Amino acid sequence: MSARLKTLVEAGLLDRVPYEPDRHEYRLTQMGRELFPAIVTLMQWGDRYLADPDGPPILFRHKGCGQISESYVACRNCGGDIDYHTVTPEPGPSFGNG
Repeated sequence: MSARLKTLVEAGLLDRVPYEPDRHEYRLTQMGRELFPAIVTLMQWGDRYLADPDGPPILFRHKGCGQISESYVACRNCGGDIDYHTVTPEPGPSFGNG
């Protein structure tokens, strides 16, 4: 486990923060917090296709409305759903720089 935590610290996803002379805790960095939507999307996919027959092990209750929530990907400009049918990939600013 310590090797995995070290890898996440080196990747910039976690910070190792001392809280007692010989103890540390791990906190998500901004980079780590921004992974939340991707992780939730993967978790929901797993729940849909690989879940226990009794249902998913974890649910998210939205603090704003109090309901069990499921996230989805939407366009920040118009609010429309984003999926493989509704977008067209095109070269970005660094295309071909690698």
